[in-house]
Amino acid sequence: MARKTNYDTLSQIEKRGPFDEYPIFPPGKDPQLCLSRNIGVQPFHLICEHDTVLAQLGGEGRVEFADAAVRFFDMRQGDFVYVPAGVPHCLSAESGSIVYRYKPEKPGLEAVAWYCPRCAGELHRETWDTERELPQEAYLRATSLFNGDAKLRTCKSCNAVHPPVDATASKWAEIAAELRAELGGVKQAPTGAKLDIKRHKTKRPLHENVYWLARMANAQLVPIFPYLDPGSIVPCISLFYGGPGTNVGHFVHYNTVDEVVVNFGSVLSYIKPGIARVGVKTHGVGSFDTADPPEGMGTINVITQRHPIGEAQREAIIFICQACKHEIVKREYDGNPHASPDSSYFRPALPTLATIIESAQTSEEYNARAEGAEVKCPKCGAANHVFPSHMWAWEEYRKRTRTTLAAIRSLADAVGRAGDNTQKTGEAAQ
Repeated sequence: MARKTNYDTLSQIEKRGPFDEYPIFPPGKDPQLCLSRNIGVQPFHLICEHDTVLAQLGGEGRVEFADAAVRFFDMRQGDFVYVPAGVPHCLSAESGSIVYRYKPEKPGLEAVAWYCPRCAGELHRETWDTERELPQEAYLRATSLFNGDAKLRTCKSCNAVHPPVDATASKWAEIAAELRAELGGVKQAPTGAKLDIKRHKTKRPLHENVYWLARMANAQLVPIFPYLDPGSIVPCISLFYGGPGTNVGHFVHYNTVDEVVVNFGSVLSYIKPGIARVGVKTHGVGSFDTADPPEGMGTINVITQRHPIGEAQREAIIFICQACKHEIVKREYDGNPHASPDSSYFRPALPTLATIIESAQTSEEYNARAEGAEVKCPKCGAANHVFPSHMWAWEEYRKRTRTTLAAIRSLADAVGRAGDNTQKTGEAAQ
């Protein structure tokens, strides 16, 4: 199957099988989206070197964790689950469930593990380097090894025996052959060295529902999870509706990282439900068309990026003239700034998406140039409409962030003063 940057999930889903983890985008896109249509129980727990995110498009299922802060999350339509690096997890489904996994384009080390059915101790683990061995190749090798050796299935602590696992419904061999033909090269033998996947020290698995959050989000592009540090996968919600005064305007966005869009429902819109796509680094958002979308139109998209590790993330918001495409206002910024104790917006206690803060200030600067309802192009003199900031609500997010951080500091200061007073009272009483 040809991999595409614009993928019609629901028209292709019949070609997918249980726990396929089929990468739908061409190589070079990060994060990559991996598609499965699950039924039954995954024959192992999967462990990834880097963070991944699961998204349920249809059906029902469950993700269980081994040796983690939570035991399991049930998953229904619109559910997202954040799986931090190093956390063993196993998917299951009573009926066919459509699941996307967001993962790095270069996922590094991966492993599968099995656990004792009686005492839950780890029985066996197989780890591989995805640069040498495709995940589907490793799944086949590891399950065959586990099934073929009773010693690997016998618990050293309680002597319970894990039954052989059933992987007969898998399409791993077919997928591995397809990907090898596309990528070139051959499967390389395991290194034989001990490969260590480290557990993330501070993150824990989290679960949210996109529909629940979309209804309450106070701006476009609000992150679903509070993880924004380097290496984090950052899904963000975007909800738009039609009717009078709902035109969204137009701007240009540049980002050094890829942005993956998955649609979670669409009515009277050009985008089809379930579409997944990844675009170019510099892309227009919205339209120069000033007509309002029709009453009853509605769409929910999740836009996801992966914050880079060890390199800068550069972004820009640009407002251009609709006639000559001259840049009227352009603001460049760090897409993943370091938190600072004295920042008005970026502090470890309250992870903040820089794109929203910077977009608010850029649109404010653009609209400040307006004369009435128009912004004149300084190059060609064409009249451009003011930007409909109310449909994006970035300024609301910015004000709420600033106010929330001020509240965090005020309470911390008050607690500190109370502690000092308590200490002084105690000393005076001695």
